[in-house]
Amino acid sequence: MKKVHNLLFLLVLYGICFYSPLYGQDKVAEDAPKSMTDPLVPKAGGKKPVHEKKTFQDKDNKIYWQVDLPVYLQISSSPNGEQHPLKTVKTKAMESHANPMYFDGHGVHYIKHQDYGHTIPEHEVAFEVYVDGIAPVTRITFEGAPVHVTGGTTYYGKGLRTRLEATDEMSGLDNTLHSLNGADYAPYKAEQAYTTEQTYTYGFYSVDRVGNVEKEKIKTFVLDLTPPVTENTITGTRLDQIFSPKVNVALKATDKLSGVKQISWQIDNGKFLPYTKNIWVGYLKDGEHSIQYKAIDQVKNEEVEKTIKFYLDKTAPVVTASIQGDQYAKGGKTYISERSKIALSATDNKAGVDKIYYSLDEGAQLTYNSPFQLNAKQGTHQLRFRGIDKVENLGAYQTDEAVGNLYLDLSAPQISHDFIGAQFSTRDTLFITSETQVRLKASDYQSGVQKIGYQLDGQESTFETPFTIEKDGYHEVDYYALDQVNNKKEGDFFLVVDNEGPEIFHHFSMNHIGVAKLDDINKEVPVYSPHNLLYLAATDAAVGTNQIYYSLDGGAEKLYTGPIKNLSKGFKTLEIRATDHLGNESKSEVIHFMIK
Repeated sequence: MKKVHNLLFLLVLYGICFYSPLYGQDKVAEDAPKSMTDPLVPKAGGKKPVHEKKTFQDKDNKIYWQVDLPVYLQISSSPNGEQHPLKTVKTKAMESHANPMYFDGHGVHYIKHQDYGHTIPEHEVAFEVYVDGIAPVTRITFEGAPVHVTGGTTYYGKGLRTRLEATDEMSGLDNTLHSLNGADYAPYKAEQAYTTEQTYTYGFYSVDRVGNVEKEKIKTFVLDLTPPVTENTITGTRLDQIFSPKVNVALKATDKLSGVKQISWQIDNGKFLPYTKNIWVGYLKDGEHSIQYKAIDQVKNEEVEKTIKFYLDKTAPVVTASIQGDQYAKGGKTYISERSKIALSATDNKAGVDKIYYSLDEGAQLTYNSPFQLNAKQGTHQLRFRGIDKVENLGAYQTDEAVGNLYLDLSAPQISHDFIGAQFSTRDTLFITSETQVRLKASDYQSGVQKIGYQLDGQESTFETPFTIEKDGYHEVDYYALDQVNNKKEGDFFLVVDNEGPEIFHHFSMNHIGVAKLDDINKEVPVYSPHNLLYLAATDAAVGTNQIYYSLDGGAEKLYTGPIKNLSKGFKTLEIRATDHLGNESKSEVIHFMIK
């Protein structure tokens, strides 16, 4: 804005006179600009230096005048001569406004001399005064760091720098000052770097060359250097770092300042994905895995990657069955006895076995604790089993060859005995000979006969083929049969072995009438009369005599049925043979006698 102040004054030296009225002289001191009377805006915390209002002349001799300063006019006839104050001559009222006078606002003002006697310069001479009433404008630039504004608070991240730039439209910039967190205001020399996390209050303003002071500007902001902290919550069945397929991992991040922008996660060093919901691990394969996760806040502070290492166990235990004690496999079946016990064992690839379950004949599920006996009826049964590990992997029911087709054999074999050869029973006693074979028999319609054993007079033996007993007399036989699962049936019997034939006797109905000596045998023989009867007899101590046979004079053997009559005269020989009811026989010596 240009303003002209006309003033009449006399330049003695040059003999020039001109008139210049002054406008705006109604500006009085008590109406000083508002900037002179307003209190200072609240500081950033520090003390401000005093800034005096002043004038300034640049290298081109331009004069800059602070708008609130008074103006006193003086005149001299030489550059260094005596100076004489100028006074208004128009009226008394005008005089009171001219000593001093004030420029009327910001802009370029002119003090002019009007000269009507000369044509060059034409009419007037103008003197410029640059009246400056506007303070500089300082702008702040935040650089090098991300920014986020929320809830009225401004947050910056790492690398923050601030730079101040000031401009002044007239007299030019004298200085820019700044204050950080209550420090006294000091001249701004270079950009400000921030390395400590905290809330900052940064004040700044500028002053121009005539002392116009910019209104203090204050920026409050927070430097956020701390990344978020992410915590995980693991739900579902697990054993420390052994996870079941039911496990879910929830992530939650907190940030004390600018706030969480995003959580990212990856599995087994794969691609990082934004976290939007719980992470289910059940789709992975059995084995070692890891989940990496991190969070970033609104000003790009990134958390150091965290890792959850785990073993995913999706495999149920492997259960095997075995039979303790009596067992026998035949025809696709496994035969067991009531004494047999079924043992179940399990192995697990990682978490370890928790429990083993079993079911008999698709009945109720029972928990296995120790080897058990089947409490069931005789017949076919099926045992199924499965296991569960410590992260609740439950296997399907299965069976195997050992217990998949069981036959519970509760019956002992049927036993009997008989004899091959001579035998004779009387009353409650059985008689046999040493040639009689003793045969033990057993049958079993379930698992089958395993063994027949016996004791003869206390001596243990295994029956394989019929046996004989050599020694005469009383004998006891204890025997038993085992089936293939050791069900046992016992029996016993006694017998008498008789290997002796009858004792043979003979006599005549009358005594002999003499003796005769035979030279052939050198022996005396009795002599009997022709009408004598010859009687034969035999006795047996055990089973009794069965038959008596005789032969006369070497003739054919005849069955003795009664007394022998009508013996012919002459030298006679007699042979007698007797048998008992077992076929034991005895023979007499050759009997010599004579009929005369």
